[in-house]
Amino acid sequence: MENKRGLSAAVTSLIIILLVLVAVGIVWMVVSNLVEESASGIDVGMRCLPLSLSVQSVVCADSVCNITIKRNTGGDEIGGVKIIFSNDTDTGEVIPLEGNIEILNTAKESYTDEETGVANANKVEVVPFLKTEDGKESICSQTETFEF
Repeated sequence: MENKRGLSAAVTSLIIILLVLVAVGIVWMVVSNLVEESASGIDVGMRCLPLSLSVQSVVCADSVCNITIKRNTGGDEIGGVKIIFSNDTDTGEVIPLEGNIEILNTAKESYTDEETGVANANKVEVVPFLKTEDGKESICSQTETFEF
């Protein structure tokens, strides 16, 4: 008779158990990353909900636009706002205005046509953003549009 050798049932079971554990670990890493990303998106959305901004005035003359933005009640500290000037045919550059606007306070800024990226602007959009703990910007979905 020939000597035939094979894997014992115990070794085979042990290999299968180890493969299952590795597969479960890989699936868990993927699922936990998805859950963490979704949770951070929900957190930003919840922090953005009570935020309210309004454009008080925009005056454009001699290639310079002066804008006044008011922060209404509600919400946490913001990281700043993104400002976009446009006219009937063009949309300008996104201009970040860094820093928190305190509740019930205003921010006043001046921008030239070169900075806005559009001449003869007649509309402005303002979008708040938050800063996460790691310093990343999270743009809120609320947009305040003001035509002048």
